[in-house]
Amino acid sequence: MRIRLLPFGSRNASGLLSGPGRLISRLRFMLMLVLAGTGSLAQAQGLLPTNIQTNGTVNTTLRSGSTQYVGGSFSELTYRLPNLAQVAAATGAANLTFPTTNGTVVKVIPDGVGGFYIGGSFTQIGGVAKTNLAHVLANNGVDVAFGPNPNGSVEALVLVGTATSGTLYVGGSFTQLNGIGRTYLGALNASTGATITGFNPAPNSTVYALTLSGGLLYAGGSFSIIGGLNQQYLAALNPTTGAVSRSANPNSTVQALTEDGSGGVFAGGSFTTLGYPIDRLALMNPGTGALNLAFPTSNGTVTKVIPDGAGGWYVAGSFTQLGGVAKTNLAHVLANNSVDAAFSPEPNGAVEALALNGSTLYVGGSFTQLNTTARQYLGALNASTGATVAGFNPAPSSTVYALAMSGGVLYAGGNFGTIGGQSQRYVAALHPTTGAVSRTASPNGGVYALAADGSGGVFAGGAFASMGYQIERLAQVNTGTGALNLAFPTSNGTVTKVIPDGAGGWYVAGSFTQIGGVAKTNLAHVLANNSVDAAFSPEPNGAVEALVLNGSTLYVGGSFTQLNSVGRTYLGALDATTGATISGFNPAPNSTVHAMATDGTTLYVGGSFSTISSTPRNRAAALTLATGSLTGFNPNVNSTVQAFALEGSTVYLGGSFTTIGGQARSYIGAANAADGSVTSFNPGASSTVQELLREGTTLYVAGS
Repeated sequence: MRIRLLPFGSRNASGLLSGPGRLISRLRFMLMLVLAGTGSLAQAQGLLPTNIQTNGTVNTTLRSGSTQYVGGSFSELTYRLPNLAQVAAATGAANLTFPTTNGTVVKVIPDGVGGFYIGGSFTQIGGVAKTNLAHVLANNGVDVAFGPNPNGSVEALVLVGTATSGTLYVGGSFTQLNGIGRTYLGALNASTGATITGFNPAPNSTVYALTLSGGLLYAGGSFSIIGGLNQQYLAALNPTTGAVSRSANPNSTVQALTEDGSGGVFAGGSFTTLGYPIDRLALMNPGTGALNLAFPTSNGTVTKVIPDGAGGWYVAGSFTQLGGVAKTNLAHVLANNSVDAAFSPEPNGAVEALALNGSTLYVGGSFTQLNTTARQYLGALNASTGATVAGFNPAPSSTVYALAMSGGVLYAGGNFGTIGGQSQRYVAALHPTTGAVSRTASPNGGVYALAADGSGGVFAGGAFASMGYQIERLAQVNTGTGALNLAFPTSNGTVTKVIPDGAGGWYVAGSFTQIGGVAKTNLAHVLANNSVDAAFSPEPNGAVEALVLNGSTLYVGGSFTQLNSVGRTYLGALDATTGATISGFNPAPNSTVHAMATDGTTLYVGGSFSTISSTPRNRAAALTLATGSLTGFNPNVNSTVQAFALEGSTVYLGGSFTTIGGQARSYIGAANAADGSVTSFNPGASSTVQELLREGTTLYVAGS
């Protein structure tokens, strides 16, 4: 029977065809009924077979013999093959009998005997219940006996051998195969699907890629540990035991692997760098950058590594193992990369710094023992045996972070304030044998790095903002160069006044019991050679606040009541050479003297007293040097006088007062030298004035 297909007419408003199209539509309806009655077509879209579909409307279809014609508004006609299809390489034709799945297929590999292994995320294949992994036989049937049933998706497959006698490696997001624990990676008998017991590297996250190359199984994914080792994102495994061989690691996930034909692999993923996982300690060739993969690693932080001079290394930090050998915080690695078992000083705290000098290894850190011998933060060891060196024990007061040898001196830096029994902050220069401290400049904050400067000194780095010498309460500075006289004696207490002795030496006053290590109470004489005058010992029994030298007489004021055990309340005179008390001078003010000044004939005295020589004088008075008698100087100050400065007939006063002679003068003022009457000088300081100094026409004022 022949049928001629005519063009369709247009549709009317009700959507029905009109004109010739209506006739053809009726004819087509009759044809469809006839064809449907033959049973030769299935009941699919436009009477197409069930596995064929179009992307648009089918308006007409016609079978002629073994050929079916289809017409409509579609642009594609495809086979319906959900998630899995086999296509002939030569013709492009689909294998319509190959089983499909009800979920995502991620990986398909041949089984070596005409079939295939299928991995993904599904629960059925070809209508057979199979979870995430299946074996399709050469006849396109699903292998019912093969059922490892991973409990998570399968992302990667590799077959060694064939389905009849091989091993199938499986990677993905599962944690079980055949109900047996296998986290993310496992091996199966390729024929039965049974789990192979000896292979279980157990990565700690998903495996996305697998490939075999050079006799190794490479795995890629999002893991950071595999085979019990830190090996990130990519690992080379023994295909029998699952043991990990050290290999380069990327810095992010590996999602694709393929062998490179020379025993290595190409890796693809989201990484940007590729390197080796090295636990806290690595040895690199400085020329090539190649890593020494045999060098031992550490199970804790490594802070310092120095060469031993014989091809090996001393390694320091905070760890309990090195190269799998028990070593606490300090170890010796020999030239053959083995750990020196005999070297075991076992510091009981972290080691931060090392310095080697001949056969001696200096060690700094936060420990308090070496070889169970007390060594606080710094010690010396026999570089060969690790035994503690007995004669070296400077015992700093806190952690040592840096050590350096330079110019035959051992420099130590850290957070300490004392070392070798001396006040020496943050950095110290030590004798390498005895540990004796040489005075050196100190910063105002911690020192964490030291390096020899090539000329006998060191470069120092740390958290400091200034560098200077630690001088206890007394220092001599060259006003031209700013250089310190490091030989000048220091004091163990407050120094309030220093005046020259006229012969290159100095009188030093204050509140102390030692100066330059010599026992001296509150007043001492330092000779021109920087030594303390042992014969000069007036020993005031209270603090000395003021000194004036006039010829061979030293006038002394303060809060004492005795000089040389002789009663002298707050003011006295001494022989400037011997320190003996001068008997004829004893004005005896009734309270502390804080300030004195002289013009060569008159001694001006200020303080907190209200009488002197049994005469009322509020906080300021004047005595003739010849007789010690009071003058008419009586400025009548209402609070303590702390300082004087003289200029001709004017006496400048500073202190905590607010009036002089009944007139308002805030902390600073001036009086007539003869009678103490107040002058017009009134700069008005905002708080106590403690020191005055006149140079030329300028008056310098200091205070709070």
